Amino acid sequence: MTLLKALDALRRDEPLIGFCETVMALEQNSADAQAAIAKLDRARQAAQAVTAADYTAQGLEGPALGAAIQAGQIERITTVL
Repeated sequence: MTLLKALDALRRDEPLIGFCETVMALEQNSADAQAAIAKLDRARQAAQAVTAADYTAQGLEGPALGAAIQAGQIERITTVL
């Protein structure tokens, strides 16, 4: 989650794409790097699937809503990793 947030990868594709291209170049397109990037992408997709609507129905709003969304994202990332 920390890496995805640092790259703003939950909202924008470009920073993550650049990061992945850099990793692949540094690792010379190794199979391990490809597997790690694929796993990172699956984790990102899982986190992006969490929406505010998932929690607003529970009456959450403001900081509590933000915390619940992040906890949900982390939970989904954990299932991927």
